[in-house]
Amino acid sequence: MLGARAWAEHVDLPLAALSANIDVLPYQLEPLLAMRDGQRRVLVADAVGLGKTIQAGLLVAELLRRREATRVLVAAPGHLCPQWCDELRARFRLAPRVADAAAIAELSGSLPREVNPWSVAAVWIGSLDYLKQPHVLNALPPHPWDLVVIDEAHMITGHSERRAAAQAITASARRVVLLTATPLSGADDGRVLMDMGALGPDDRMTVFRRARTDVGLHARRRQRRVGVAPSAAERHALDLIDAFARAALAAATRATADATQLLVSVLAKRALSTSAALAISADRRLAHLSTAPDRTSPHPPDATQPFLDFGDGDDEALTVEIGMRVERERSWMRRLRGAALTAVRDNRKITRLVTLLCRTREPAIVFTEFRDSLAAVAEALRRRHLEVAIAHGGLAPNELQRALDDFRHGRARVLLATDVASQGLNLHQCARWVIHVDLPWNPIRLEQRAGRVDRLGQTRDVHVTQLGLTHARDLTFARRLEERANAAAHHAALTADTRWRRRARAAAVVLAQRRRWARAWQATPLRGRPLAMRHGGADLWEHDIDGAETLVVRSDACRDSARRVQARARRVARTLSRRARRALAIERALLARWRTEDAQPSLPGALAAGDVRDAARRAAEVAAARTASDQRIAALSHRAIDQPLHVTARKRFAAGRS
Repeated sequence: MLGARAWAEHVDLPLAALSANIDVLPYQLEPLLAMRDGQRRVLVADAVGLGKTIQAGLLVAELLRRREATRVLVAAPGHLCPQWCDELRARFRLAPRVADAAAIAELSGSLPREVNPWSVAAVWIGSLDYLKQPHVLNALPPHPWDLVVIDEAHMITGHSERRAAAQAITASARRVVLLTATPLSGADDGRVLMDMGALGPDDRMTVFRRARTDVGLHARRRQRRVGVAPSAAERHALDLIDAFARAALAAATRATADATQLLVSVLAKRALSTSAALAISADRRLAHLSTAPDRTSPHPPDATQPFLDFGDGDDEALTVEIGMRVERERSWMRRLRGAALTAVRDNRKITRLVTLLCRTREPAIVFTEFRDSLAAVAEALRRRHLEVAIAHGGLAPNELQRALDDFRHGRARVLLATDVASQGLNLHQCARWVIHVDLPWNPIRLEQRAGRVDRLGQTRDVHVTQLGLTHARDLTFARRLEERANAAAHHAALTADTRWRRRARAAAVVLAQRRRWARAWQATPLRGRPLAMRHGGADLWEHDIDGAETLVVRSDACRDSARRVQARARRVARTLSRRARRALAIERALLARWRTEDAQPSLPGALAAGDVRDAARRAAEVAAARTASDQRIAALSHRAIDQPLHVTARKRFAAGRS
């Protein structure tokens, strides 16, 4: 049983978890308890598959249930937005709104002209790539978001429009939650996440980082590397890349050495994936060279070559300028293309992959970094009459969702995917086998790929197969990748907070008991349903009233029992007062960040009529937001004063009568 203090602080009990369709795990309650204690910014950096979406969903559902939030924004990668909607509906019975151009336009048509659709009270789920657009970012109302959740937060650590948009949104939010299983690739990434949305030096980030062993989950993953001996043609192509590397680096200058090394690395990386990827890369390099200026000219044209978008993340490397003469490099590329086309006829890695998949009826997810390799693998599998679904970043959202649904529902036995499918997707219910055709540049991707099937709810052993050529280049790359993973683990140390661990365990015990009672009653726990507890001869009834509690003494208990009840009520009152003071400090800090905006433009006649209307509407929104903030500050100021909770006794004690 819980101690008296834990019962006294029962206002912390996550009531949303009573009826949620989840297994209540103690560690998943810690971020919620931290925010209930006034922590404004939380980073959940748990290992892959430990339920970060559930933890964020609990926060959203609890704040809505306690009426502490009306406007919530969840920013996630575009392909994860449908999954977020499904999770919130199925697990917490919420009705989120999708934030995209079509949905906003439809909502705007049903609202008065002066009402901003973003100001509608709802749980909004949108892509950060959509929100980062200037016209969308500027259209967001000045009202602070009650809660902002950013999924896959490691994607906002670089210098990009995503990062700028995330900073602008989180800096005007009352609460911020960042979710990522791979928070750091370097020291700078950690600083970006720790400072994201901070209102000042006192606004510190609370970090939760748990591994599978920390939460009592033992590893059930079987990993193996399958060495594949390259054919003579494949070995010749790899040797030819080594020869080109020596010639290119010898011709490189100090200014072009890095670009030369990048080009060689990309060509070698694609050759280690599939010979088809190398052949296509050589073709693309030749296409670029056909438009490149003569590097031997004393006065080359001062023009920037257009970027050729071929659909893979490393395509920009195929357009770099190196120190080798164009005609000489063109000759090398022709030789590489010929060698690669010969190797395509006997690609041992694809042959081994097809053999593995044909030995069993087990569904599998096959990952590769390059779409060119994906196409070659798909063609080989279809020749063996295997049902294949394809997922990559070039697909439209509905096409990507259709491919994932085909795999989930058994219409395809193999899911061929680039790393677009390595983040956030829940595929553990339909598969347990992951195959790496090639190794990614970033070691974090390996864990993300395996995490699609190695997640909470997986009931079988997970198998991870890595295909690799028994060639010096592949073995060297694998060794360096392991070194990078070890270095990243060393520098990625985050100081995790454990202050709420004990209270989370206590809350989980109470929740489990109440959920058992609810199942026994064959009814869903309702808000305010009384719960009886026997203590010292008195029957205590608890009623949830907007985050506070009313304790009713309903029998002839002794004075000591009454004093104990009143002491608990006073402790609860102090807790609520402390939280109100923290919320008041946050509201004042948000108000201080607002910039003064003119109600009307200085030269209305110089602007179009639409611009004048937009400026007037913006001024009205700012005025309304300031008024709402002043009212909220006044209410919090009143609540911040220590006041005892109302304690009612149905039968007055003798001391009370006197």
